[in-house]
Amino acid sequence: MKHLIWAFLLLSFSSSAQNWSLISSGKYLNYNKAGQTLVDGTLRVGSAYAEGVDSVFILLPKRGKYYPSVPYFEAVGHILGDTTFVHPGGIYEFRFNDSYEPQPTTEVRTQAKSGEAWTYQPGIVATVAEVKDTMIWGQNDSLKIIQLSDGRSFRLSKNFGLIAYDGLVLSGLQGQEIGTQLPTMDEWYGDWQPGAVFETYGSTTTDYVNQTFGWGKLYVTGRFINNDTLKVTGRRLTRSGSSFNGLPGAVTFSDEQITIVIGKADAVFYPGAESGSYTTEYSLVNGVISLNNRRVVTPISGSPISDKTYLLGKGLTNEQFAYGSIGSTYSRTLSLIGSQLPGQTPEGTIHPDSFFGVATDVNEQADDLPIKIFPNPSSDGWIQVARSSDDPLDNIQLMNLNGQVMREWANACSNCRLDLNNLTSGVYLLRLQTKAGEHISQKLLVRQ
Repeated sequence: MKHLIWAFLLLSFSSSAQNWSLISSGKYLNYNKAGQTLVDGTLRVGSAYAEGVDSVFILLPKRGKYYPSVPYFEAVGHILGDTTFVHPGGIYEFRFNDSYEPQPTTEVRTQAKSGEAWTYQPGIVATVAEVKDTMIWGQNDSLKIIQLSDGRSFRLSKNFGLIAYDGLVLSGLQGQEIGTQLPTMDEWYGDWQPGAVFETYGSTTTDYVNQTFGWGKLYVTGRFINNDTLKVTGRRLTRSGSSFNGLPGAVTFSDEQITIVIGKADAVFYPGAESGSYTTEYSLVNGVISLNNRRVVTPISGSPISDKTYLLGKGLTNEQFAYGSIGSTYSRTLSLIGSQLPGQTPEGTIHPDSFFGVATDVNEQADDLPIKIFPNPSSDGWIQVARSSDDPLDNIQLMNLNGQVMREWANACSNCRLDLNNLTSGVYLLRLQTKAGEHISQKLLVRQ
């Protein structure tokens, strides 16, 4: 039934108050359920071209349709067609490119007068029941009420197109400040401000037996918005592990400065507005807007599925991807497990830096870190680095908090005495790399 309302929404955006239901490419139409203020989704009118005397509009984004008897997913239009044909006289025809379950052609005559009837779909007759003048969104307008023989009806506005059908209403025009608007991409990530901390957990599984997993902790240090692109800079700590047939592998750590780019500079972009085979569902979670994006990709073999959930302010909070073909499987999950805004208490799980191989205090040795650094603090111009693992050290770097390398020791031994003379007193970061490529970081306090 949702397909129907979306089709009618598209019929309708008018660039002229003298004609009913002209549509223009590039328009974004917001819709919601009657009586609710929450935008349920946005429909985009895609590219347009001429075919003889007809205008043809591509309707995006498309939807994935599941056929359990195959089983198979096919990318088909998420309104009453993948394309909309506008014939002379304001006659709109909607067509599906559905090879498994051919859909009936739907016809809507937007220029029909009061009392005029036509075949809406095979077995269903549409009749213009009433035409009257009214006010819509503060503008003088005309309203056309069309009754279907199956008991349904819809209302068509001369200025804005379809405004009500089967419990759904046109609630706004995205980007035109008319009616209810969706949050922008930078609003979805509104909590990503300098000083905020976020932690994620993710895993991948290949062929049921190979698994990798890891935690990531992001300290946000900068935020930049340029047109429709959001850039966030920060420090990311990671802790990663693996297993094969249940046998655990090595645990590795990383500590790096990163830049995350969200959005597109050349297009209006927000969750749900992408082209492709998407379904979108907006809801309220404890009073906060949530969005679920489900993408279905028409497969060559198998059925790739992608699910993403966004929460207003926190951005992407859950992501799942799965793919299966003959003899091979792959799945990936990622979840936001904790966050902490500046000056507030943590929500969920935020591990200490020691969990990621970095000591949070100069007197604290990191958990699961097979290395000892002493004395720390150092006041005698030297420290001792002792490695207890069979994997010897290869390189040691001493950096200041700006990331500048102050000292470096190549071909380091597993029990080394490092010279710290002539260093300015302060807090430094000691980064150690083993010959196997493992990276370990720990804070060091130098007192001269």
